[in-house]
Amino acid sequence: IDAERIKRDVQTMMDRTNVLQQTNRRVLQRLSPAGLQELGLTRALEALVEMWRQDQPATMLTLKITGSFDDLDGTTTLTIYRVVQEGLTNAFRHAGASRIAAEVSRQDTTPGPIIVGVRDDGEGMPDEAADGFGLRGMRERVSALGGSLLVTSSNGDGTQLQAVIPVTIA
Repeated sequence: IDAERIKRDVQTMMDRTNVLQQTNRRVLQRLSPAGLQELGLTRALEALVEMWRQDQPATMLTLKITGSFDDLDGTTTLTIYRVVQEGLTNAFRHAGASRIAAEVSRQDTTPGPIIVGVRDDGEGMPDEAADGFGLRGMRERVSALGGSLLVTSSNGDGTQLQAVIPVTIA
């Protein structure tokens, strides 16, 4: 019996197990964002934006939230959060932007839709760019609620993402 070899193999298994556990935690966090139910949509979005601000201090990031979102069902709340999250992720990863603005608005006086937008002043998307997993996922989430997602971009002029989500009351 080669005790040193067994010790190395056990250490390798432990290292791989740790990596797998970290990956699982990240996947679970992406599926159900920590604090969304506890904090509510507004505070969860503020926390998300603050995390990005700390991680990317060279980029000016703003968040504007208008209206109340306390009466929304869980699916609508999660969809709004995910659209902002993915929009910011795409802007930071791909745009090379110096300014990014996220906005979530709802008119409290009418039963109109919720508008979710993320825009940046970055490079814009190439004309031949196809939707990646993130954009496809956003489109599917928004469409499942009867809404629409529009992404406009021109090379050198930044990108604007806008989701229109009908109001569904819980």
